[in-house]
Parts: sequence; structure tokens; C-alpha cells
Amino acid sequence: ELHRLSGGRLEKISTFGTQGPTNVVTFMANGQMHVLVANSYDGVSSLIESDVYVFSPWSATKLSLVQELLLDSAKVLHSFYSRGQLYVFVGSNFNTTSRDYTCHSQFYRFENGLLKPWQSMRTSGIIGVQSFDVSAGHSFFVVANSVSIQDTSDGGFVAIHSFSNGCLQETAEQEIGPILGITHIRHFTMNATEYLTVSSNPTDSKDGYLWIYVWDSSNCSMACTPNFVLSQNLTVDDAERLVFFKDVTDSAFMVFGGASGLQGIAFRTRTIMTGALVRALKGVASFTDLGINLAQTNYRLRYEASGMLSFLGA
Repeated sequence: ELHRLSGGRLEKISTFGTQGPTNVVTFMANGQMHVLVANSYDGVSSLIESDVYVFSPWSATKLSLVQELLLDSAKVLHSFYSRGQLYVFVGSNFNTTSRDYTCHSQFYRFENGLLKPWQSMRTSGIIGVQSFDVSAGHSFFVVANSVSIQDTSDGGFVAIHSFSNGCLQETAEQEIGPILGITHIRHFTMNATEYLTVSSNPTDSKDGYLWIYVWDSSNCSMACTPNFVLSQNLTVDDAERLVFFKDVTDSAFMVFGGASGLQGIAFRTRTIMTGALVRALKGVASFTDLGINLAQTNYRLRYEASGMLSFLGA
């Protein structure tokens, strides 16, 4: 179904056929909104076409089919730009020929109005992908696999690959794991720092975990290589489908679906005020060597002291 947000509510405006849909992604190309729907099973086989549509708001059906991609057990979709070129990644979760989770997932490059096969990569029970750029134009592609490629056990892992000159470097520059029961990953940037969050449910119960990794960028002055280090591990209620966002005050949050419904966490800043109080006289506080340990675009500070009204400044 296709819905439109109107007056704060979703209203259905069209329907279209699918076959065991597992994911959907949108992307802009040639000034048109495209919609790719991953189909995974037609009742007989998992080797079926996934559909690419162009959104036509003035047509009766709203979606016009423009391309079909023959894929095996399509599950993960991701679109991204690298050096101004659009790429779409389709991750296959199961190999119906070998009857295991080792698959050749596919990159497509958008050319002449169509998605054309560009490069394949080996995945193993793929769960999710992310892409991001760091300083000096370094691009990276992150893949979360639910099982080990070596022995197809449940020892999942996250692989970070370099993506340069329009191609994925097949050998991962960093691997994180094993992590049992990976359910999702999410990359985000906060306070000019790269973060990677991995959710897992190792026992298939209500107990889950959030693994929060922080990028150590100290090696990015010349050649930049991935260096995510574990910052925090939280016990949560079976987290899946991580979504990161900031509110109007630039406070950061992550929400996720859990066994008990929608849940969320809030991020507290690592910022530390430095300096020493010299004196406080008639409502005026004086400091020496006053500073903040982290650089970012904006700060909002609240000044509070006994016997004084709070003051919010920027």
C-alpha cells in the first residue's frame, strides 16, 4: 500500500502487488522519485523479480513499473551516492542453490535511467548495511552478517569496507565480532564523531543488547582506516530496527522496536567544561582558563547556582 501524510495522519492513496516483500527503499534519480521493493517469495521460489517503480503523483496508480531485478531472497536495500554517482545495494539473505546463507549480494549503478549490475560481494545471512563518509572524502560501507562466513555458525559480525573510485574493496578494513544474534545496525554522526550501533538478541528471548561503538579518528590525518572501538553496551528489550534522530534542541535519541513495543534511549554529551572558578560576586561568576573539550557547531548552556535563577544561553 502507498500512503500519504495529510494533516498529521496517513491516508491510503494506492495499492500495488508484491510477493513476500521484505524491504523498500526510495531514491531520487533524473529528477524523479524511484521506489525499489524487495520481493522474496512467490509461493514457489525465492528467485524472483524485485520491482523498481517511478512515483507519478498525477497518475491514477501513483507508481509506474520501470524495471525488474531477478534476485534470490532479497532482504536488505540501501541507496547511496559516491562522488556524485548513485548506487543501490541489494543484499540476499539466503542462497536457494546451496541451501545456506552465503550469498553474492549485488551493487547496482544508476545509468541511463536504469539500475545496472556493477559489483557483487559475498555476504552471510545479511541483516543490514550502512554507508558514510568521513574527513578527506573517505567513503565506507558497513555490512552486518548474522552468521560466520567461515563455518556458517551463528557468530555474526560487522564488516567495514572502503568504497573508493566507484568500487567496494572486498577485503574488510575492520571486523567487529563475533556478535551473536545481530538484528540491526545504525550509523550516525554526533558532535563531529562517527558512531556505529549494533543491536543483538543472542538467546532469541526478550533480552537484547545495544553495542555502541565510537570511531577513533586519530589515524585520519593522511590515510584513513576504520577504527571503531566499543564505548558502551546496554541491556535492552530485544531491540530491532534502530532509528537515530535529533530534536529541535539538537538533543540526540535512538528509538527501536522491542518485545514490549516502541522504546528509546537518549544520548548525553561527553562535553566537559574546563577551567577554575575565581570568584562569584553579586551574581557574576569569574573563571580562569574556561573552555570546552569538544568542538561542535552550537552549544546551549544552562547556568545554575544556589540562590540564583537559571539562565539558558547559547
